[in-house]
Formats: sequence, C-alpha cells, structure tokens
Amino acid sequence: MEERNRERFQMTIPKVRSIILDYLSNRLKVGIKLRPAIDMAKMAGTGKPTIVYRGAFRGFSLPTYAADEEVFFMLPHVLERWDGVSDFIVHLHGYLDTANNAKKFKLQVSWNHMCLGDVIPATFHDLEDETTTGDWAQYQSFTVDFTIDHDIDTPDIIVSGDVVGCRLRRLAASGDEIAGEVVIVSIDIETHINKVGKPL
Repeated sequence: MEERNRERFQMTIPKVRSIILDYLSNRLKVGIKLRPAIDMAKMAGTGKPTIVYRGAFRGFSLPTYAADEEVFFMLPHVLERWDGVSDFIVHLHGYLDTANNAKKFKLQVSWNHMCLGDVIPATFHDLEDETTTGDWAQYQSFTVDFTIDHDIDTPDIIVSGDVVGCRLRRLAASGDEIAGEVVIVSIDIETHINKVGKPL
C-alpha cells in the first residue's frame, strides 16, 4: 500500500507543476524593457549621426533630416516570452544641446516586422511626435514615447520570434523650430511577458 501511494504521489508532482506553470503563464504578466540593437556599422561608415558627449553621457545628435544620413536604425527581436497581446512602447531619452523657450521639435519612428522566411517589406508604419518646449535650459532632458501596435497588420500580426525593424529620424516641426539639435542618449522598448521558463 505504501509503495502504491508513493508511486501515485510521484506521478502527481509533474501534473501539479504543469498546472502551476500553466496558471502563471496565463495569469502573471511582468513588464520588461529591452535595449534594441542599433546599427553602429552604418554610423561608423558615414560618421552620421554625429556622436557627442556630455559629462558621462554619450548621445547621437540629430539635425532635421534632409535626405541625408542623419538617421539611425534599430533591430529589436520579439521575445519568446512575450505575452502575445501587448503593444510595444518605444521610449526615447535625450536632451537639447541649446536653450529654447516655447519652441518645437518633431521625431519620427518608422517600423515594420518580419519573421524568418517572409519577403522583407519595403513599407513603413510611421509614428510621429511633436514636442513643444517650455523655458528649457541648455542640455534639458526629455522623454518621447511611441506605441508600436502589434496587430495593426491583422492578420499578419507581430508574433514571438519576429524581428521588428525601426528607423529613427528628426523631421521639420510644424513651426517655431528649436535652435540647435536633438541628442538621443538612450532607447528602450517596453512590453509584457507572461511565459515562465521560456528562453529570451
């Protein structure tokens, strides 16, 4: 009898573990921030955008885009642990290298996605944000957010394992353009995961 009960108990452990993991995978969501790979080879080859330094911070200086190389590319990969339903929030952190008061600057993130085996698209989804400064001192920092809508291309939605290509550039503002340049210091992409024990 004891041996039979021991066998039953040992058979039950994997089932309980499976139930717990399944529950956590479907109920537990955790926010995560990713640092996308930036195409440094392009910058090294063209010298644009210009790399600048302010104290301990390195950044990329962006003048207004004029069909030149003042643009950079990012290539985030969608995690296997992604929850499959959350959008992706691109956070741009930077500063202005010149003091401005009630002036404007516009940033654009253009993106598309693919999975291995796809024909790579030549089109973009363009996201734009125009910011109006207050009475900003020189080197005033800022954050601008963009939302990548994961199912905008239904039925060809973003899925785990996809590669998302992103292009960042500064466009001309609608008016009252800032003096100086926008400097991008860091970029992260925020989303949610809900898979337990899955690889990155």
